[in-house]
Amino acid sequence: MKILKHLTKFCLVISVVLLVFSCDSEPEKETVPVPTGIRVSTNSFSTKTLRITWNDVSDRYVVEESDSNNYGWNSPAQVNRNNITYSDGSSGDSYYSFRRNSTVYFRVRSVSSKGNLSDWSNPLAVTITDGSSEGGGGTAPSAPTGVTATATSSSSISISWNTVTETTGYYIYRSSSASGTYSQVGTSTSSTYSNTGLSANTIYYYKVAAYNSNGTSSQSSYVSATTQASGGGGGMVGEAPLTAPSGLKVTSQTSSSVVLSWNALNGASNYEIFSSTSSSGTYSSRGFTSGGATTFTVTGLSSSTTYYFKVAGVNTKGSGDKSVAVSATTSGSGTGSVRVVNSSKYANDPILVQLSRNSDDFIIGERTINNNSEYTFTNVPSGVQFKVWGIDNLGGIYSSTAFTLTSGQTRVITFNGDSLSP
Repeated sequence: MKILKHLTKFCLVISVVLLVFSCDSEPEKETVPVPTGIRVSTNSFSTKTLRITWNDVSDRYVVEESDSNNYGWNSPAQVNRNNITYSDGSSGDSYYSFRRNSTVYFRVRSVSSKGNLSDWSNPLAVTITDGSSEGGGGTAPSAPTGVTATATSSSSISISWNTVTETTGYYIYRSSSASGTYSQVGTSTSSTYSNTGLSANTIYYYKVAAYNSNGTSSQSSYVSATTQASGGGGGMVGEAPLTAPSGLKVTSQTSSSVVLSWNALNGASNYEIFSSTSSSGTYSSRGFTSGGATTFTVTGLSSSTTYYFKVAGVNTKGSGDKSVAVSATTSGSGTGSVRVVNSSKYANDPILVQLSRNSDDFIIGERTINNNSEYTFTNVPSGVQFKVWGIDNLGGIYSSTAFTLTSGQTRVITFNGDSLSP
């Protein structure tokens, strides 16, 4: 009897503990931000091009279109940037059959790093017209070129650029690092802008975008300038300009990329990489490393082409002296194919598959594949890294491992209902 009594108390305690645990251990639901500001930046029936953009709130998005605002949403496409281009051909992110003066609706949802989906954005209605956009009468302007930045004092930098046609004005953006967040600091109706109220002896990075009644262009390439040292007659303040890094070499290359490495340089917080198609030509910036890394992959190169590269260290004075140049010739480009097989273990389980470049998620082809069917993407460039993405009819998103084709190779990707492999 005493044993039964103690056992009853023990069970009661365990029940209370389990109850408390179950109440306190409810997982917190992730809040995924809903995209806002969905709008048109390019809308042209004559060129069969439609570009939708929105405010950037995530690293990945799913976009759907419909002929009705109430039903029939279809053709989901996935991008890792806050815009998507529809084209009646192979040049866009996704295919759309353009019909003159038709109205189509678009909506966007964001995808978190954990794969959770936000609610859909408010739909955007677009009427396909001849060379018109949101406000009608033309397209958004192109991005400014020829941007330069020059320090004019210890607290001001002057930015200038080439004039863009059919432009109302320009937005000027600034960041404290090349790859950081650029915030708008001003507007201009001319092709110059003076940014004042800056700190002395500090490097600033700038981008410029043009706008008119039809939308805003993409931002220009960044430029940088370092404000002058404060005070007079006392010599330079802060770090000294950097000497050139040593040991620059090419470690590998493909038909569209080159991997560089070099020796670390004392005093450099990161490095800027430059390239040219001539050893004695103009070297353009290809970007910056982060965290002091001494390797960098230059992408977006043409096949069977010789490039020349230099690297410079960066500190608060800006980029220092450039290294001695090294050269590399990209390999020739061939083609292969990618066969995707839907072998889902679930009945009636179609999947939308997208073949995209791994470097920027540019979609080069997509297809809906029914259960127990397959589709082959042909003429896929070799020497370029790709991934296959899949979206099932419940909104689940899957991806294969990244792969690179050799000329004539066929890669087989299989969907089993829960994953894409390999």
